[in-house]
Amino acid sequence: VSTQSTGSNNRKMNTLLSILSLLVSIALADHVLTPFGYRPQECVLEVPSGSHVSASGDQVIVKVPATEDTPSFTKYYTSPPQCANDMNNIKSRRRSAPTQPQVINGWLDYVGWYPPSGENNLSKFTSTYIVPGDPVNNQGSQTLFYFIGMQDNDDPNAVNILQPVLTWGNGDNEWYVKSWICCPGNITVSSPSITGLQAGNSLYGVVRRETDSNWVVDSIFNGQHTTLNADVGDYIYNWADITLEVYGVNDCSDFAQGKAYFNDLLLVDSQGQQVTPNWQNDSGSTTCNGEIAAASGNSYYIYHSNS
Repeated sequence: VSTQSTGSNNRKMNTLLSILSLLVSIALADHVLTPFGYRPQECVLEVPSGSHVSASGDQVIVKVPATEDTPSFTKYYTSPPQCANDMNNIKSRRRSAPTQPQVINGWLDYVGWYPPSGENNLSKFTSTYIVPGDPVNNQGSQTLFYFIGMQDNDDPNAVNILQPVLTWGNGDNEWYVKSWICCPGNITVSSPSITGLQAGNSLYGVVRRETDSNWVVDSIFNGQHTTLNADVGDYIYNWADITLEVYGVNDCSDFAQGKAYFNDLLLVDSQGQQVTPNWQNDSGSTTCNGEIAAASGNSYYIYHSNS
């Protein structure tokens, strides 16, 4: 009797999760999933690799570099008012704590670090990512975002983060990488995808200050670059993180198999000196025996059981 009851309860739970997932999909049909949560379609732009992106008022300015076939050019995009409204909730959405039995959406496993008060801010963050195994449920609707990132947390009214993001899902049941910046003119901007990544492959993520007002976000795999130049003015990046952010995960089989590694972690301050972070784990123990932990002095991994 106990076994039958347990089986019945599990079926009810799975049915509830499926219904919740469907309702979320219907409600967000006119939205695009990004590493900053679901955003209205008109608030998300993909631009050519190497583009410089800046904002002036409600204008997003994209300077596209020349190629062998086309000269350089500049495009202007007017940010719709709803993008500013959406930004009012974006930080809470990204940091919201998932609860059961709801489908998990948001930051799940992460560590972060502020330089000690009075010391220099950050100018560079790099890491070699090692791609984990495909999810057991490799035909599901889940999305997994793995990244290192740098944020300007000085202004409580601003949300600004630079990220090279390894992704599973979000429309493609495979591993790929893109560079992201949020959010010039309240717009979320990405570079094109580099695809073809397999379990065990390594890729290189870079966030680097180039000038007083320009930062480079670069994702590099097998000699290919997908790059954004964020012309963000006087933003001060004073917080670094290592993160797994997930959407549409409703079963342990939706997680990647094995560990995702962030190796060769390197942080450099504004004086060009390498700094040693004291990473703070703010996520604690998470679902499916999830953990983010040090593999060595300059390496972290993220892991979830698939059962």
